[in-house]
Amino acid sequence: SILESDNDDLFEDFSIEKVAKNCIGDKVSGKNSKNEKACLKETSLWKKRFEAEKASNLANMTRIQESTGSIKVMCRIRPPVFMEIKSASPLVVEATSSTDIKAFDKLKNVNRSIKVERVFSSQNGQNEVFKEVEHLATSIVEGYSAGIICYGQTGSGKTYTMVGDGGKKIADQ
Repeated sequence: SILESDNDDLFEDFSIEKVAKNCIGDKVSGKNSKNEKACLKETSLWKKRFEAEKASNLANMTRIQESTGSIKVMCRIRPPVFMEIKSASPLVVEATSSTDIKAFDKLKNVNRSIKVERVFSSQNGQNEVFKEVEHLATSIVEGYSAGIICYGQTGSGKTYTMVGDGGKKIADQ
């Protein structure tokens, strides 16, 4: 890989100041000390460094997908809303572990156990949810195909999962 090659000059100490001085000039003194060859070399090395990092990220993403699978099912349980608290309704969905949920089947009047890759209870914050999907978000920004889908009925917490509570207490909404 390019990271393990003898291209040590790719990772020598580059700085924004060095690139700016070589490519733009020294604006403080008013001199234009632009060195076109040095600028092209710096630009080329930065481009190689970027491509090496991009290749490394792709390799890491591939390893993650190979080890964990390309589809993950996760469940986030939102906190009860004001009306649910006021009516003292029983919880329909509860986290029983980090990979199991208990869901109440109203038609059959029984609790069902469902196993998923990860469960986020109402006590888990946005940061914990994001850490679990951060590699997907990063790969999307880098131009790779990936998706994060929130699914559920109206009022089940899709928006809460994607954007959080906006600093408000969910019980006050």
